[in-house]
Amino acid sequence: MLSHNPFPKKAQTKPASKTIYPGPTIFFNFEPDISPRKMSSDFTCLYFFENETHAILEIKRLDLGENLNLTEARFWLIFDKQKLTIQKLNLRSVDADGEVQERFFDQGYLKFNSQNGTFIEKFNSGQHQLENKNGQPLPAEIKEVLTSYLTA
Repeated sequence: MLSHNPFPKKAQTKPASKTIYPGPTIFFNFEPDISPRKMSSDFTCLYFFENETHAILEIKRLDLGENLNLTEARFWLIFDKQKLTIQKLNLRSVDADGEVQERFFDQGYLKFNSQNGTFIEKFNSGQHQLENKNGQPLPAEIKEVLTSYLTA
C-alpha cells in the first residue's frame, strides 16, 4: 500500500540561457529515516544484490498508479557496472523454501539467502557471486543510471 509522500516532486523550469533541454528537470526528494530501502518518490528497492561488476535488484515503481498488477509495478533489473547499463530481467517463476529463495528469469537464475546469492546466466555463460545488501542505500552510480532508465 502506498503511503502519502510529504515530499512531492518539484520540477525546475528551463534556464534563461540558450541551452535547450528536452523537458523539465525533475529533482527527487529523498525521505531520510523512513525506511532504508526507500530510495525516492519514484521507486522502492525491494531486493539488492551486488559484487564488483554487477548489481541485481528488484524495484517497485511508485509513480505508475495503484491499479497495476504486481508484474507491472515490480520488476527485476541487472546493472553492469563496467558498461553502466541496466537490463530488465523477465521473471518466470519464484520459489522459496525456508531461508533460501530462488528467482527464475529468461536470462538466468538467482538463488539467495539473507547474506548472499548466486546469479547464473542462461546457458551457464556466466556465474556471479553476490552479496545481499538489502536495507543498504543504492550507490550513486546505480541510482543515476536507474533514474535515467526509468525516465526513458
